[in-house]
Amino acid sequence: MLEIPSEFHKVQIIGFTEIDLNQLNKKKFLAINEFIVNYSNGAITFHELQDGKSLVCSYYGKGMIMYPASRIYAMASRNPDVVVTLQDLINETQEKIAQLSLKIAEVNNVIQEAIEATSRTNIAADNARIATENADNATKIALDAASSTIMIYKNPVDTYEEIMTTYPDPENGWRVMVATTGDIFRFNSNNHQWELVDNWTRGLIPMASLIADGLFSKEDYTKLLNMDEQVYDRRVIQIIVKSSPITGKHNVIARFPFNGKIAGIKGVCAIPGDEVTEIAVEKTNDMTNWFKVTEDNLVFEPHSYFDNDTISFVDNEVSEGDLFRLEVIRTAPEIQDITVEIIIDTTKK
Repeated sequence: MLEIPSEFHKVQIIGFTEIDLNQLNKKKFLAINEFIVNYSNGAITFHELQDGKSLVCSYYGKGMIMYPASRIYAMASRNPDVVVTLQDLINETQEKIAQLSLKIAEVNNVIQEAIEATSRTNIAADNARIATENADNATKIALDAASSTIMIYKNPVDTYEEIMTTYPDPENGWRVMVATTGDIFRFNSNNHQWELVDNWTRGLIPMASLIADGLFSKEDYTKLLNMDEQVYDRRVIQIIVKSSPITGKHNVIARFPFNGKIAGIKGVCAIPGDEVTEIAVEKTNDMTNWFKVTEDNLVFEPHSYFDNDTISFVDNEVSEGDLFRLEVIRTAPEIQDITVEIIIDTTKK
């Protein structure tokens, strides 16, 4: 019990009976449901079968008995006898604990310093490794730069393909010019490729010829030699449908007097309609057999002055004397004054 119980009021425990010391001396033992109270110190004694159990008791307390540790004595050793107080033992224990705490703090400081030193060592090792890698990279870059400046001039060849056959085992820096184009190639041993590094014509700009580029390519030079006023001359046929068109084939016929290819067909109207208007373009050379030249017809969307530019061709070849006409597939009532332009690039056969 926490306090000294009042002997007058006794101690109450449900299910148990309190006996006094005289009764115990007569019986010599406690029954299972009996207990005895020492009212001088608050100790309660039960039958041994009640050991380990928690019981609730009711009593009136008279306070606690407190003894100073300095008045509690203990025999510390014999021969010679050494007597110490409990307070001496407490003081000595507290002193040892304080000393141990200081030692633990010192050990923790040493551990922290070791961790910091290890961290500094790791950082220094990382910096040394990075510095080594940077030095290696710088060395490689310098070697690559030096290697890229090597130029060993070799005799020119006529075409790029001849470089491979004329110089099958090139070394780094070999430099070869292709005579027909003026392109200069250098062999790079790093990637084992012939790389275009310059052109002999830059700054010199020689005249073009049938075999060499110059102010323009040799292909364009060849075309120029063979060109006359009819080559690649673009011409336009216009077929006009006045007022509001009606569906069906129209009798306005246009004749084209050159050979060529249809490059495009465009349509425009003066007044757009509220619905779709669709027109096909037909071609003939005998006024009897007419053929559509378009796969997708010329289409005016509602409220548009121009066609929707989705036309495609079945046959865009034009021969001298071919005739063209229009067939209105469907028309919007409001559309008026349609002009269809057939754009033809003339060519010489």
